[in-house]
Amino acid sequence: MTIYVEQGENLHRAAVAAGVHVDAACGGNGTCGKCRVLIKKGRAKSAPSPNLREDLVEKGYVLACLAPVADDLVVEAPSSDFATAVIEDGTALLARAMRAQEATLKRKIKIEEPELNPRVRRYFLEVEPPDLSRVTSDKSRLKRAIRESTGREEIYLPLSVMRTLPHHLRQEGWKVTVTLDRPSGAVLEVEPGDSSDENYGLAIDIGTTSVVVYLVDLNTGKIRATASNYNRQIETGDDVISRIVFSLKGDGLRLLQKLIVDTLNDLIYQAAKKAGINSRHIYCAFVAGNSTMIHLFIGVSPRYIREEPYVPAANLFPETTARDLGLRSAPNAVVHCLRGVASYVGADITAGLLASGLTRDEELTLFMDIGTNGELVIGNKDWLVACSCSAGPCFEGGGVRACNKIKLTFCTGHAKIKAWRKG
Repeated sequence: MTIYVEQGENLHRAAVAAGVHVDAACGGNGTCGKCRVLIKKGRAKSAPSPNLREDLVEKGYVLACLAPVADDLVVEAPSSDFATAVIEDGTALLARAMRAQEATLKRKIKIEEPELNPRVRRYFLEVEPPDLSRVTSDKSRLKRAIRESTGREEIYLPLSVMRTLPHHLRQEGWKVTVTLDRPSGAVLEVEPGDSSDENYGLAIDIGTTSVVVYLVDLNTGKIRATASNYNRQIETGDDVISRIVFSLKGDGLRLLQKLIVDTLNDLIYQAAKKAGINSRHIYCAFVAGNSTMIHLFIGVSPRYIREEPYVPAANLFPETTARDLGLRSAPNAVVHCLRGVASYVGADITAGLLASGLTRDEELTLFMDIGTNGELVIGNKDWLVACSCSAGPCFEGGGVRACNKIKLTFCTGHAKIKAWRKG
């Protein structure tokens, strides 16, 4: 692979931009010593570091995050054991385990099935065609047909829909399927013929370490497919702080946003393929995640979450579209990020509270969401108190120097630990 970078850019950021995985748990701050690469041709000298042994330096190894590019180089990155979720019959083991847990949790905490009331509905309509005595515009005719079918008065057609409306109305003899976002009254799509049974949405959980996508049939409320994988942002750092730091350097924010969108698009593709559907029939997505992950997903700087007094840009962001974010779905699909609470109590805990029913119970309950970013809530229907902590190190071996790699075999659940002497 050949890539071009600005002179002075370090090798770690160059690798991230090129999509080459180089482990950097510290986010490229030179403190973890894991981003070592071998200079095969050319000269590159990294700043001195206690995390790189002298014998490795003599062999040509450098720490990528401390090695600025000054000339043409040939660099060898170590073969990556960076795990991607192993797909078994199209479904990640992680997702399969989660579904098994869901069934258990529903029995234990009595999660109620919600009433089916999808945000987006699709209607098959027969629009009255024009003639010489009735020359009302295509837009007016369509809006009249929608009002007669739904009883809704306020209807909005965005320009992207208007551009194809004349052709689509006439393609199947004025018989079309209209996709309507009910809260806003926006027409998301007009499709020739009857495809009203193809109506799908996404439930997305963006974790600091892993990401899960559920593909939901909005007509039935059933989950059609699930896909999961590691968050590709992990290439830039293991925790939220290291990613915030990375986002502040150069075009780091853009790179982080691209990494999570690429992760999601791969998962959407997997889920759609497994369910046998076309992803362009996905019309909405609801997204949960901690505050930093939500900021990075929509491309808003999380800088001040890290700096005292630790304030997010927003707890609830405006809705946007899949087109704006680059997601693989219908271009006008609505993307809604759930509301967070504070800097380190995000939308992931909000989603958990809503699903568990804790806010409707008299009984005092402790709710824990233990991931890379751990969040705890105690309370009942009358009051809630929340706090957060860094739980990632206990899962990921942060600060543990006794081993270099833990290699998981997902199909069997076995783990192999490679010993490593401290250097």
